[in-house]
Amino acid sequence: MDDFLKGSSMAVALPTMVYVGMAQRKNRLAAFSNSTDQATQEFLSIPYESIAVGIPIMYGITYTLLKYYNDDPSRKETMLFGAALGLTLSLIGRFVFDLPIKMFGLMETPWMVHIVAPILYTLIFVYVDKLLNKESIES
Repeated sequence: MDDFLKGSSMAVALPTMVYVGMAQRKNRLAAFSNSTDQATQEFLSIPYESIAVGIPIMYGITYTLLKYYNDDPSRKETMLFGAALGLTLSLIGRFVFDLPIKMFGLMETPWMVHIVAPILYTLIFVYVDKLLNKESIES
């Protein structure tokens, strides 16, 4: 349980929440400054509430699995779990919520998220693991 709470803390999910918040702001301004009802409907159909709750939960689950797999994981194992988290979130975002098109406007290349997300989440997850291990060493 301790690993889940560490992995799902807001400080851990902050990088993801920052770009989700920036996309929400951009979409909100575009939707409400545009007089078309279609833009407003697209904005309202993005489940920002689910993203804000789901991202920390997914981080917590992944960090718990990482620690369950190996109590002292190597950098390679951490990178593998981060890439798996990124791929999982990109698949959910694309095929469940259609986020590449609604949030990022990737009309012609929605598959691009499956390349970028594993790389991004690998970097974030390695950083997060380093932060969490530093905290536990200092405690």
